[in-house]
Amino acid sequence: MRHALERSYPKAEIQKISRRHIAYRKWMIHLVYAWPNWVRRLPDWVTVEGEEYLRAASERGKGSLLLSGHAFGFAAFVTPVLAQRGYEVYRTGRGRRVDQVTRWGKAENYERWEYINYGEDCWNRAQALNEMRQALKANQIVHTSIRGFPRGDPRLQIDFCYKDFFLDHRLIRIIEIVQASVLPCFAICDNQGRLIVKIYPPVAPEGEEVMRVFGSLYARYLREAPEFTRIWRRVVQQQEGW
Repeated sequence: MRHALERSYPKAEIQKISRRHIAYRKWMIHLVYAWPNWVRRLPDWVTVEGEEYLRAASERGKGSLLLSGHAFGFAAFVTPVLAQRGYEVYRTGRGRRVDQVTRWGKAENYERWEYINYGEDCWNRAQALNEMRQALKANQIVHTSIRGFPRGDPRLQIDFCYKDFFLDHRLIRIIEIVQASVLPCFAICDNQGRLIVKIYPPVAPEGEEVMRVFGSLYARYLREAPEFTRIWRRVVQQQEGW
């Protein structure tokens, strides 16, 4: 992270960001594994801003697609938090961890949410796409996150502090296929450790609009709160997908 930020931030600021980054990582771990303890006191720990956009999407009857930056902030909390608030929610991912759902209370008497695993091959991804379409058709919520790449379509590039950053063209295409309202969603915490889930107004499910609104928002979060992302090692190594 220090290496990636040194071109854009003064040294003293990088020191502060680094300390905040370590605190974020520790807090993330603590909150995940303490979930069974604090889930029933959700209002004491979490603020959801922009929930009216979810309700409006539900009233239209076409479901909604919450879109976050991959490995940014506390996005992993969005699905379990919304499930506790009474929403029917699905979360997408590659499912590499066997405890993706169980560690969020699947084995306990909590409100349920579902996991859509898009796997490693074309068949798995076709199945996942169908599950997403069915969930949205049933007027439910799908939360997904978009990965970044060191190379890509120039139309999918976002402003970034270290080399080039392109959003995943495959997920942009999926958004265009499912044609559901896209609600940008970011989850960070304040100085007291309280989670803030912020949902933004709907964006048309077209690549150009997603980049104009979500792409700009994501770039701003990365610029103003770089401590809340876990992509730095992969970014500096220029790996395919972060």
